[in-house]
Order: sequence, then structure tokens, then C-alpha cells
Amino acid sequence: ASAGVTNTPSQVEVARRVVIPGNVRYPSISPDGDRLLFQQVINGTNQVCLKDLPTGSVSRLTDGSHHYTHPVFYWEKDAVLCVKEDGSAGQLVLVSALGTGDAVPVVLPDGMKAGIPYCDVERKRILFEGWKEAHGTGGVPDLFTYSTSDGSVKQITDTPFEEWRPVGARDGSIYFICNRNGNFDIFKKGASSNSVPEVVYGSTADEWDPAISPDGKYVVYTWNSFS
Repeated sequence: ASAGVTNTPSQVEVARRVVIPGNVRYPSISPDGDRLLFQQVINGTNQVCLKDLPTGSVSRLTDGSHHYTHPVFYWEKDAVLCVKEDGSAGQLVLVSALGTGDAVPVVLPDGMKAGIPYCDVERKRILFEGWKEAHGTGGVPDLFTYSTSDGSVKQITDTPFEEWRPVGARDGSIYFICNRNGNFDIFKKGASSNSVPEVVYGSTADEWDPAISPDGKYVVYTWNSFS
């Protein structure tokens, strides 16, 4: 896999290099820059861990036989949002960044399974891909939003294609990946409800994992090249 930027900044500076041994994925940095969330394989299952960067200490936030994946910092103090996997898809849950208490489920409509979450802090909503039927039995993921103010779930897309990894931009638009052109490209859907998704970047390779810079100027992504 490689990485790309749709609008290349003039200079990129590496401020800090953090080395964590083991099978580690999906890092997420806290708003204050002092804590690092990540997913790590421990005794055969994926668990959520947290590293305090000033002290170097590492704590484990989840436990048990289930996989806990794709952690991100929630906007409430000391709360972490992640996926508790149950079979081929999972449930959104909140866990404590202090490593105390049980995982609290985010209540979704009956029968809905959820995938990788994104916390839209400015709009107090969770973006995620979800399935109305079990993944692997004919269902494909569409995109949804969960409002923390009233617990409502709104469907963003409804197509026969796979749509994953939604991320929010400052202007209210949503970036995501979709395979409607045969391979995964990066799409953008505007903030209005009737906005039609358009391709932001596409190629003969698969584009993955879009991320938006805080100022909204850059879209960063990875791609798999098969040439």
C-alpha cells in the first residue's frame, strides 16, 4: 500500500515517532495530543489500548473473548468509541479511556450491524457504515449517521455497492470509499440531503482510508497498486 494527498502541502514535518511492539493498527490521537489509541492483538483477539505519550505508559481498555476494533476518541471526556465484533460485523460501543467500567452499546435499530466509526465532533454525530442484514449473507454496507442529541439514525446512501470509511469535513460534506466503478475510489457527498456523491479521486487501483486535514484543505488516503 502507498499513500497520497489530493492537494500536496509544501512541507510535511514528523513531530514525533512512536514505536509500539506487536500487531498494532488504527492509531487515533487525542485532541490534546497527549494520548494515543490503537488496536492490538492480545492473546488472539483484537483489543483497544491507550498509550500516554508524556509518560510512555500503556493501558488496556477492553478485555474478553470479543474483538474490539477501530477505536476513536469520543467528544465526551475520557470516552472512546469502538466496534465490538460479533460474528462478521459488530456493534458500536463506548468504553472508558480510564480502563474502568463495562462497554456501553450505542443503540441502533433492531438488526443493524455497524462497522468503522468516525466522530464528527462539530456536529455531535457518529458516521459509520452499517448493514440492515448480516454482512456475508447478501447485505452490503451503506452509510449512516447517528445523532447523539436524540439517538436518531439517518441513512446517507442506499446503493447496491459497498461504501466504507466515512469521514466528515468542516463544511459538513462526507468523504468515503465505494466500489461502484469496479474498484474502490474516494467519493464526496455534499452537506445537503439531496447532494449526489461524486468521485474525488479514482484510478485502476483501490483507494482506501480517506482522512481530512483539520483546515479542510487536504484529503489523505492510501492505495493498493497492482501494477
